[in-house]
Amino acid sequence: MKKRKLFILIEGVDDKRFFEKIIKPRISSVYCSINIDTSAQTGNEKIRRYVKSFHKMGADYIFVTDLDEKACITKKKNDIHRKFRVRQDNIIIVVKEIEGWYFAGLSGKDINKLGIRGIINANTITKEEFNRIIPKQYESRLAFLLEILENYNIRAGKRNNESFCYFMNKYVSP
Repeated sequence: MKKRKLFILIEGVDDKRFFEKIIKPRISSVYCSINIDTSAQTGNEKIRRYVKSFHKMGADYIFVTDLDEKACITKKKNDIHRKFRVRQDNIIIVVKEIEGWYFAGLSGKDINKLGIRGIINANTITKEEFNRIIPKQYESRLAFLLEILENYNIRAGKRNNESFCYFMNKYVSP
């Protein structure tokens, strides 16, 4: 079977860091190249051109976006489809935000080891809530994110966040 190209459009640098460290190594054997690009600073017309070129090339692509404050995954997918002409099957909605996928990959033991306090639901955590749980010993948010990635447990991630589980089952370990 001939290897194909994969393009992943994600929102920002935290998403890119997550996909580079956690996802890309697990799918690299399937593709001859994997390009992960952020769309946060890209204009709508440029994103539409990207998507059109993916279709013309016959390349695989995934459009990843946070649910944010939308009430429903279906509505968010429909909005993305209308706005950028992304095929519905190529859209992944991160519930609620990428910080939930980060947090989901921590086992109970790792949560204690990192000094995180309180009960947190990886399916509903927002960026602001995530920032509030960063333990004081971390000099920066980035240092905390990198520590999570070093301790990341895929099984825990799938168990703790429904959208991460859906993504993994669809694209990584069908």
